[in-house]
Amino acid sequence: MTEFVLADPHCRVFNVGRTTWMVSGSDPVLFEKTVEHATGKGSGVRHIFQELSKIAAEGTFVSVEPLDEGRERTTLFKTLSSTFDLYYRIGKSHVSVFDHFRNAIASVPASQRVLDENAFADHLLFAYEYLPGSHTLLKGIRKLTPGGMLEIGLDGNTRFEQLETLELPFGGDGPEVEDVVDRLDTIIAERISAYTSSFGEPTVLLSGGVDSTLVLSYLEKGASALTIGIETPEYDFEMDYARLSADLFDARHRMMILKESTFRRSIEELVELLGQPTGTAFFQPMAFHYAFKETDGLFLSGETVDALFGFNKIAKIFDRSMLSSLEREKLDREPWSLEGYSASCGLSPDLEKVRQVLGNDTVENRLHGRLDFALGLCPKLIGLEPVHWRAGHAEVMSIFTDFGHIREYIGRTRQQAFCRGSTVLTPFACRQVLELAMTMPMPQRIVRDGVVKHIAKSLLTKRVPGYPILTRKGGSDVPRTRFLQEGPLKDVFLGEAFPRFWPETHRDILLNPQRDSSFLGLSALSYALWQNRILMEQNLEAIPGTRTFQVSRIEGDPRA
Repeated sequence: MTEFVLADPHCRVFNVGRTTWMVSGSDPVLFEKTVEHATGKGSGVRHIFQELSKIAAEGTFVSVEPLDEGRERTTLFKTLSSTFDLYYRIGKSHVSVFDHFRNAIASVPASQRVLDENAFADHLLFAYEYLPGSHTLLKGIRKLTPGGMLEIGLDGNTRFEQLETLELPFGGDGPEVEDVVDRLDTIIAERISAYTSSFGEPTVLLSGGVDSTLVLSYLEKGASALTIGIETPEYDFEMDYARLSADLFDARHRMMILKESTFRRSIEELVELLGQPTGTAFFQPMAFHYAFKETDGLFLSGETVDALFGFNKIAKIFDRSMLSSLEREKLDREPWSLEGYSASCGLSPDLEKVRQVLGNDTVENRLHGRLDFALGLCPKLIGLEPVHWRAGHAEVMSIFTDFGHIREYIGRTRQQAFCRGSTVLTPFACRQVLELAMTMPMPQRIVRDGVVKHIAKSLLTKRVPGYPILTRKGGSDVPRTRFLQEGPLKDVFLGEAFPRFWPETHRDILLNPQRDSSFLGLSALSYALWQNRILMEQNLEAIPGTRTFQVSRIEGDPRA
């Protein structure tokens, strides 16, 4: 038996012939019509997945086909661009499929929840809360990775295939920048129009930066925009950018300023609701926690622009004056090597402390796992000619950022919205933008005449000539050392049980936080909150609005 446990209010479950389908993503209605049409032409499941991939801006799909003697084959597919999550559990006689991690945990009795040590290590090691690969926080719960197709057959046997991979340009100049800007303009206009037509009037999650301002610029004057800030010295000026952007478009702009003193309780509430360790190192998850309380419906986000079109740390490798002799040496190594530059990027700023906690062998193992994840998405990185190695390192870093951090972060944000009956869509995450970005080689894609993210900035200048694109904008990092030493998180580990895998010999790192261990302290805190509030909760409930479908071969329709 296959069971769907679905939090997304827009995903669809239906039968075509004897096959049951679940479709979610950018246009579920279109996906259902495509399945019906392709089935009518006699297409098999694999071919239908390929057809769906061609028309899906983002899509995640499942088919359940009947076999003999009442058995069935369940196949899962996630397009390369998709940020719609899919988790699964395989039992002796059943398969359970989820689109929200809390619901997946709730399906496992508390006494049977077994922690995955690799997930704990990844959570501490990588700078931006993501797990590169199919593993999750719990053994027995797996997730589908981008571009992957998983077939679950008789007796729970599985077969995985990387159905889609990245095709990267190496050599040549690529298309003219002006042509890329024009094409990006068309794509985003089409996407936002399609999203509002399918999902209703949106609210833009507005920071006032280039990305969210671009999204707002495609909506009519008076569109809804929401900014959540925090009353803390390091963050105050960010609100000025949000006000400027909202004023440029006469937006119906709501702004909520949270008190710093609420931070601890807010992240506790967030972890309890979401069922995942998140929200301690960056302000956005806390801000979204309140945003989704404020209103419901469709939210639009500007995420993925940095990962695709410009990230300062990637641009750095093309400026020799910014590089140390050791960094230059590492850039002369193969991009598929652990000894290369990119393999050691995107790590916790407290790496030495992380090594003390995890041990060197574990760190090397997880670095290897992350690199394998990137090379699985782009096999052609292996064997590049030496002349392209520097660009290859940039592409590996981009994969870490885009397909590790950003797309997983978007999926987690959407799961936050599901908890309130809403959803989040990100126009820049769509297949068309990904394919456009991949027509431009490095470094032209990310930096031009010293300007990082020049494609998006050129587009914003075209649409909003008055926006100050070259003004340095701040970030959203929590002032971690101050928060842990004297702010709302002071002495937090006097009342929280330590993460289960945390060694006794290094308790002082958490009890007496210092500047060189404060990022690690926040990572450990989010894991501890999850462990202490979710992991062993006996009566963990599904999030409100969850729908459950059981595929019944007797009655012929999926039963809700």
